[in-house]
Amino acid sequence: MLLLLATLWLSACVSHPEGQWPAPNQPLERYAVRGKVAVLGPDSRDSANLYWQQKAADFKLQLTSFLGTQVLAMEGHPGKVSLTNDQGTFEDTDAQYLLFQLTGWGLPVDDFPHWLKGQSGERGLVMERDPLGRIQVLQSEGWTIKYSRWTREGGRYLPEVMDMTKDNIKIKLQIHQWQPL
Repeated sequence: MLLLLATLWLSACVSHPEGQWPAPNQPLERYAVRGKVAVLGPDSRDSANLYWQQKAADFKLQLTSFLGTQVLAMEGHPGKVSLTNDQGTFEDTDAQYLLFQLTGWGLPVDDFPHWLKGQSGERGLVMERDPLGRIQVLQSEGWTIKYSRWTREGGRYLPEVMDMTKDNIKIKLQIHQWQPL
């Protein structure tokens, strides 16, 4: 019995080493990105440094000013999400609803991890691909997502620059660093 437990423990350690990219044919479920985001609306222009961490179904989002001051922090787990801003910490079960109520940004938070990795997700419709088969234009939940630059990390292509538009909102995202967790 002890040998079986030791074997299972060792195989778990070997199959998911922390800080290494999974094989390109394996799903990317644990990663972090750093970059810059700009949200452009009809009456406002906001920009921030972005940090997004994804660990399977759990995520963390941090937006900071160019001086490093935290503007917004959001943490999500299945069935629970919390958002902290200058007015306090708020909780809900729906990340998209909570973000909209507190910021006015109607972003589909559940789809964002797919878009971030250059994938369509369950509700996305690929409109255009480049010669390498990467998505160039994607439509999902009323959003149009355009990928204009890619990087190669861990044997896979990942987006570096993407624009997301819906109605009169445009979000520009430039990723500076991809990191396996």
